[in-house]
Amino acid sequence: LYEAWKKVWNIKITSTEEYPHLKPARYRRGFIHKNIMVLPRQTCGLFTHTIFYKEYPGGPKELDKSIHGGELFFTVVLNPISIFMTHLSNYGNDRLGLYTFVNLANFVQTWTNLRLQTLPPAQLAHKYFELFPDQKDPLWQHQRSHEDPAALKFSFYEVISAGPHAPWELRTLQKRAFLSSYYRDHNVELSKLLHRLGQPLPSWLRQELQKINVCNILQDSNCRLKRSITTGFPGTLYSVSNRNKGGDEAGVA
Repeated sequence: LYEAWKKVWNIKITSTEEYPHLKPARYRRGFIHKNIMVLPRQTCGLFTHTIFYKEYPGGPKELDKSIHGGELFFTVVLNPISIFMTHLSNYGNDRLGLYTFVNLANFVQTWTNLRLQTLPPAQLAHKYFELFPDQKDPLWQHQRSHEDPAALKFSFYEVISAGPHAPWELRTLQKRAFLSSYYRDHNVELSKLLHRLGQPLPSWLRQELQKINVCNILQDSNCRLKRSITTGFPGTLYSVSNRNKGGDEAGVA
């Protein structure tokens, strides 16, 4: 992805929202990879569907509360540099994008001693890493700076491509760095959500579930979620063989 950004669009600066994690927002960080500066991005409560003031989720008071001393206000106060993403729809209709940030700027200037400034993207990125030079290296390289024996012994590619028969210290580093169990649980929950929505499982999700032995997919079979006959709750994953259409169904909870 980073190579394509550089080659196709000559991207030099971008931002991301969940590195190294989503909450708390003040602990988000930036990094530099492939000479592309990635700055931490914050959320402001505006999405593509939030286009009318009176229809704001929770009512208009929720948006105003966030601006006037609430979550959005503290996001600006607790972050030396704040980058927000809004959507084109936020500048049509009731123009909530303008409403939110004009009122936020006025509130900050009225009730704090902060002096708000802005810079073009390139200058902003350089300024950010002047303030936080320790964030330049992505987190997976920080383990080397801490002289983690496994990180010093194995390359980044070896860590991300390690299989089940790799040395234990390599597999431990992989799990610690990439939270494989988190994504496993996420995929299981995603499969349940798709079932509730009446949507079929995409092929990539079926393959991921098969890797963790959640779904026992037979050759030439179709995998689907099915409600438990006894409990009525979703969550039992079944595999039905095409060669066995008239016979029993094989299932794994």
